[in-house]
Amino acid sequence: MRFVNNDPSTDSLFITNDTTFNFLDTTACYANNRFYHEVLKTKGDDNVKITINFDSIIDANWDAIANWTWWPNHWVNLGSPIAGVNKDFKSIARKNLSINDDPFKRDYFVLIAQRPSPSNLNGQTRICYGEPNEINYFASGDPTNKYHWSIYGGNIISPDTASNEITIQWENYLGEKNITVKELSKLPNCTSFPTAYKVNVYPKPVADFVVAKDNNKPLNNDATFFEIDSSTVLSYDLLSFINLAPDSNCNYFWDFSDGGSSSKHSPFHTFSALGNYQVMLLTTNQYGCSDTAYTFIDVIEGMYFPNVFTPNGDGFNDVFALRGSGMKSFVLSIFNRWGVLMYETINPYEGWDGKTVAGLMAPGGVYYYILNAKSEKQEYKYTGFVTLVK
Repeated sequence: MRFVNNDPSTDSLFITNDTTFNFLDTTACYANNRFYHEVLKTKGDDNVKITINFDSIIDANWDAIANWTWWPNHWVNLGSPIAGVNKDFKSIARKNLSINDDPFKRDYFVLIAQRPSPSNLNGQTRICYGEPNEINYFASGDPTNKYHWSIYGGNIISPDTASNEITIQWENYLGEKNITVKELSKLPNCTSFPTAYKVNVYPKPVADFVVAKDNNKPLNNDATFFEIDSSTVLSYDLLSFINLAPDSNCNYFWDFSDGGSSSKHSPFHTFSALGNYQVMLLTTNQYGCSDTAYTFIDVIEGMYFPNVFTPNGDGFNDVFALRGSGMKSFVLSIFNRWGVLMYETINPYEGWDGKTVAGLMAPGGVYYYILNAKSEKQEYKYTGFVTLVK
């Protein structure tokens, strides 16, 4: 087997003086247009290693080898080049090649500038408006090469703008922004094909809410709610968490810090035990952007005594209920003006609906109640009057 150097144009191998040529693939930038190498197979069938030596000053620099194929008349990058030095020459080798076994037993090889592979870009593609907009981006490839970046909608703020890793400060407006990067070979005028990357700045939702409670009766979803006074929240008070944002295309997560949660837009919740609870609302929109809002609910020990109720079935203030929080024992007794027992309960969360112990509706008027209750801390003994209005 021997090498014969030839001017490629004499054998119609389509390497022109302006360094353009045809390739079966697109993994080369240009080839040596001064000569190629013909390998004549004289005997044997073993695969071989081809090594081409060159003078980098006279012959220029090269980093790979291509092989000619007659159909469809293209140079094909062999890939997997092995760079080396042979005395005063640089060399490019390719192992495990099978030499053409057609009647002519000839193969043709040329030195090429191998195009870097397109980079894979890594970095944040979703940015939520108002969040930090200085983002790092990384291009895969040879870190010793230089890179050319084109940015639309932002600026490179890292010191080395030709590195494969940069920091971009995106402009603070909604919409699509773009990154394009090309890897530059160490050989002149040879770059990878560009890789494009889209970055979007999406709107961020606003999480905000107020808390209201029913001051008339607990555990009644038909109640009328009033904005909360956190100093008078008792256990089992029915609280309404009112989302101030419209019920749009968002997901909601409420955490009440007592083991309870909800995904509703504006849920109800009660706290069964005394304590201070942090309530969190997490709102996430269709773009994955989110916002959080917090408040604290202080559930205290105590009693609340209404003085009038209207058991007319309208769903509002139909029950006389003493709201108690943190009670271990509880007895509520209600009498008419003649001292006749009208109603009695040991359940602090049960109210008088205006009916007597016989199940008849009591007449309108003023009634007298006696309460005896006890918590972990103290005893409660109260007497008072309540008006039943019809």
